[in-house]
Amino acid sequence: MKKSHLIAFLVVAALGGYLAYDLRSETKETERKEQEARLFAFPADQVNELTVTKGAETFTVARSEDGWKIKAPFEDRADDFFTDDFVKRLAEEKIIGTAKSGEGIEWSVYGLDQPLGKFTLKLQNGQDKTLLVSGKKNFEQNSFARLEGDDRALIVNPAWVSHLDRTTLDFRDKRVLRAKIGDVRTLKVKTPKESFSLERTDNTWSVQGQTGIQLDQNRIRELLSMINETRAEDFKVTGTPTEAQRRTYGLNRPLVTIQARIGDDRNWSVEFARDSKAQEFAFVSDPAFVLGLEAGTLAKFENTTLDGLRDKKKPFDVSLDAAQKIHWQTPVKKTTFSKKNGQWSIDGNASEEQPDSAKVQSFMAALQEARATRYADSSEVSSFRPVNHLTVSDEQGKTLFEISWAAQTLTRGKDRTRLAKTNLLKDIFHLSEDNLSKWSPADLMPSATEPTEAAEPQEQP
Repeated sequence: MKKSHLIAFLVVAALGGYLAYDLRSETKETERKEQEARLFAFPADQVNELTVTKGAETFTVARSEDGWKIKAPFEDRADDFFTDDFVKRLAEEKIIGTAKSGEGIEWSVYGLDQPLGKFTLKLQNGQDKTLLVSGKKNFEQNSFARLEGDDRALIVNPAWVSHLDRTTLDFRDKRVLRAKIGDVRTLKVKTPKESFSLERTDNTWSVQGQTGIQLDQNRIRELLSMINETRAEDFKVTGTPTEAQRRTYGLNRPLVTIQARIGDDRNWSVEFARDSKAQEFAFVSDPAFVLGLEAGTLAKFENTTLDGLRDKKKPFDVSLDAAQKIHWQTPVKKTTFSKKNGQWSIDGNASEEQPDSAKVQSFMAALQEARATRYADSSEVSSFRPVNHLTVSDEQGKTLFEISWAAQTLTRGKDRTRLAKTNLLKDIFHLSEDNLSKWSPADLMPSATEPTEAAEPQEQP
């Protein structure tokens, strides 16, 4: 290497080393300033206990093996997510500036001789850190605060005053069901419309005593989540209410009752009710509370039905990949499509217009994706008289799928349906007229036009 090249290399290396050193020094200085700006020199996870005092009101929350708990002025489970977030925000707060430091500070100037309130954080190592917060603000509307034992009047975020406005209600676990939904083994639901009981075996929910009814497992999980996510707005009564209290909150005539077995040995229940002013309440058995609820909460449970939890896909849960023949039979006509060499044709009518194979394939896919609107009640079952039939079979003539439906269209609200039944399920159900209006042979011909949203459904036999 030439001498000039060596010198250039050494200069570049030295410059790079200096820049790297300078960058590290700058980073360390930034970290030092950020650490000095923090009110508390410890992470949130080191806090074992928090006490908030404002005036004569004081409450304490503390960590336990199974989460946060309220220790005073009463004992109850705390909301883990809210408490963790609150403690984290306190621990990460920073000092905006220092208004005054040193001995002889007139604390009254900053409202710290009689502070608005204080926060005491007890750490895992047994140390306590207390922050006194003033009700006064500076011209920038920032607040004053003082770490107990420290001779500095600090300028801090005005959010500290808002933090003092938190009450035990903010920290309480307001869930109606204080349990994991995965631990629920049985459910018994009683509404103004009906009563039914469900049980879970090997992570599959079924109707007790009615194994033939197929449930939509996702809908069951939605129901459990709905229970688990229901929150109290207020705690009205601690413990089991008296008869007079039950009348006050409408609980002498509950509208919805849900009972559950949680784990192997915990029985839990909730009763939902409205008082004379249509305000909504719940009595929970474990732990025992009467809770005030948000308006509209009860309606979600009042409208819960067993039919709403049933598997609406079950009547159409079939694969039609092997389909080679489709046969329609109505009171006035029979039509059969057969598949040969990948193309569909009408049996016995070679000279007529033939079906559009792409439309037939789309029709087959629609059959497999169809869902029941709802299942028929006992009176509807006894009146079911099918007059229309559709059968899909394979190359050997084996029936893959068969559906039969009635002639009469039934109306409930905006729903227009017909009673129907498939070979996949013994139960009779309601099928949307919109589905049936697209399932006739004529809809699968090349000349058939796509129905518009404004068009009335085709009349079906």
